[in-house]
Amino acid sequence: MKKILTVVLFFVVIISSVHSFSGCQVQGDAMTYVNLSVNPNIEFILNTADVVVSANAINEEAEMLLVNKDYKGDAIEHVVKDIMNTMSKAALIDIQDEKGFIQLTVINDNATKANDVYYSIKSSCENYCKSNGIYSVVVNGQLPSEVVTLSSQYNLEPAHFRLVLKAYELNPNLEFNELINMNKQTLIQKINKSFNNQAGILTSENKQEFKTELINLRKTYENKKENLFNKEYKQLKEELKLMEDQIQTTEGEALNNLKNVFKKQTKQIKTLEHNLKASYDNEYTALIDSFNRDKERLINAYTKKSKGKIKRLQTNLQKRMNENSQLFKLRQSYAKKRINNFEIKYDEYVKLTTINMLNFLKTKDSETKEYNEQLNKDLSNAITHAKKYVKLY
Repeated sequence: MKKILTVVLFFVVIISSVHSFSGCQVQGDAMTYVNLSVNPNIEFILNTADVVVSANAINEEAEMLLVNKDYKGDAIEHVVKDIMNTMSKAALIDIQDEKGFIQLTVINDNATKANDVYYSIKSSCENYCKSNGIYSVVVNGQLPSEVVTLSSQYNLEPAHFRLVLKAYELNPNLEFNELINMNKQTLIQKINKSFNNQAGILTSENKQEFKTELINLRKTYENKKENLFNKEYKQLKEELKLMEDQIQTTEGEALNNLKNVFKKQTKQIKTLEHNLKASYDNEYTALIDSFNRDKERLINAYTKKSKGKIKRLQTNLQKRMNENSQLFKLRQSYAKKRINNFEIKYDEYVKLTTINMLNFLKTKDSETKEYNEQLNKDLSNAITHAKKYVKLY
């Protein structure tokens, strides 16, 4: 098991809306993305009422929590409190560390909504810490520099770009250039659907194998689609792939010319594909239905493969809770006896660490580095593709 960080990390970045701030209203179907990170590392999708509609475990510590309890339908404030309590009891956080920090990230198209969710979770975290004698300060997190650099090259906000990477990582059968052009809300909806579909696939090994098989399945059906459509379509696709390979070694004016041809070719393919779908309506519909059935069978197979691990994860969590119960009780007793003094000290601590945040975070460099490494690993496949296509945007 990976080294347990000194305190739970909620990595949530507050984002400004891509639309004009004034007069912007939350849409009826708007969702919010929340990442509760390292260690455990969990992602949530919330509905407009801030209720959990899906969750995803990135590492084994997070899987221990999610197989133990289903948080769907619960308000995020209650979920945060329950998770912090379970992690404290199971020693998934160091409740004695006096330099702990909580990083928080929330993504929503509406800046006001993101801000409201952030402060709601922040309040839940701080109230739990005060009640249990735990020093932890809530801070706004930052994405790894590599992701920030790539986002600027695509002319997207870092948080928006992270959604692109996440959506691609969960859906390698989708085209990267399509995801780049989607708004945050559409991306969150795709991520939510993937979380729900793949909820039963546990362990990073199984998830990686599933992803590889899904890519292969997509390639098989792409070949079938090319065979269904005419020679012109197949030729255009081959030319497009050749240009994608050429961008790696092309610079200057030649690159600009290549980009113009690529965009023209992409538009031509989309128009042709639209017309061909209409011409081969029955055959194309049957092909897509077959792909979806095979994809569903693949999900079921990996869900079944993961079932054997559920009991072991539940047993490991209970074992950790039993081993750590005495220490946690002592910590709670300390907080109860000195609750007034501790709350005053805690408020002073939060104020102090907030004022000196940069210096404070420097003491946690090893942990933030470990978080960034894990995030980059989780998004490695998507980052590779982002680097490949960046010259085209």
